[in-house]
Amino acid sequence: MACPLVSRGILQGPAEFNRRRRRLLSCPVRSAWFRDSVPRLCPGEGHFPTIQPVTEVQRLTWEQYLAGEPCRGCGRPMRDATLWSGSGKGLIHLSEDERAQYDSEERRFKVRHADCHAHRWTIGGSLTTHCGKCCPPPPMSPEQTARIATLLHHALRDQQGLRGRK
Repeated sequence: MACPLVSRGILQGPAEFNRRRRRLLSCPVRSAWFRDSVPRLCPGEGHFPTIQPVTEVQRLTWEQYLAGEPCRGCGRPMRDATLWSGSGKGLIHLSEDERAQYDSEERRFKVRHADCHAHRWTIGGSLTTHCGKCCPPPPMSPEQTARIATLLHHALRDQQGLRGRK
């Protein structure tokens, strides 16, 4: 696997503000160390996993989510059947039983997603942890979808109204 492409801005180095001319100057000579350090930013083969995009086939519909269908990425439930008592608490505030449950879920997650190197997510009130690379996000509720549609409609209407005034 090749190293990722590096922005031309990084190769030039950080910009410097010239107070007398009140403008930015690119790559001052004394910043050559920055330009020379760019190859060291690339650790080599295998350190930049390619994230496969989640397809529409993997996503659950709102009805499937409410029916309790498991995640199509990992096969685990999207949310637990019972509300987790440690929800919303910091780790330091968990009881011994809650901490044991949390540690068990943490081990389960690390075994299943050891090579993913991605973020993780949970659903509020649920202890089950999902991987940001393998697992599709939970579906939006009809209320959320309607609210977003309303916001986008108003934003587009306002944008078109501004264009007509010019």
